[in-house]
Amino acid sequence: MYAVVVPGFSCIYETWAEVERIKALYFYPKFAKVRTEEEAQEFIRRNRMRHYITDVYNYGDVMKDLHVKAWYKIGNNCVFYKINTKKLGHVKMHVEDDALVEYHGDDIYIRLNNIKLSPKAINSHLAAIYNLLLNIGRYVDVQLYLPNFSIYYALTNYSGQKSKQIPMVKQLIEDREGNVSFNLIGVNLEQ
Repeated sequence: MYAVVVPGFSCIYETWAEVERIKALYFYPKFAKVRTEEEAQEFIRRNRMRHYITDVYNYGDVMKDLHVKAWYKIGNNCVFYKINTKKLGHVKMHVEDDALVEYHGDDIYIRLNNIKLSPKAINSHLAAIYNLLLNIGRYVDVQLYLPNFSIYYALTNYSGQKSKQIPMVKQLIEDREGNVSFNLIGVNLEQ
């Protein structure tokens, strides 16, 4: 059993492989091998990092006008997307047959069904982001709202070789004609 503390969260893991994933994503994680859950909680209490970024707004640049705001949420066997087109104008989305699309004023709600992703896995979030950016298209600036700091860190600072999805999403962002900015602010996606 391992206790791990990094900026923004702490966790108890059962295997060393789980700790190695955290080590690959965060600078200077604190961790210790412990025998009991009580020891793990004590280690976390003693080593909790109190100074960390709690909010990021507009990391990256998009045009003041002519951009969309996009949110996503991984659900039970589905992915929810919300795309706000107020700064771009009316947009019609073309999606696959098993997707549900609803238009409410400036907001487009998309539900992709039969997708099994884990909200706890960074690679699942990257898959959701990748599909979102592909559906929006390469020419539109996107202000992307991320659910937590881990996803933001993976997209902006991760340079490890173990993940294949992180470089794939970074390459998609780099190859787009439109820019992508990141925000760490939530939204309710279920209508």
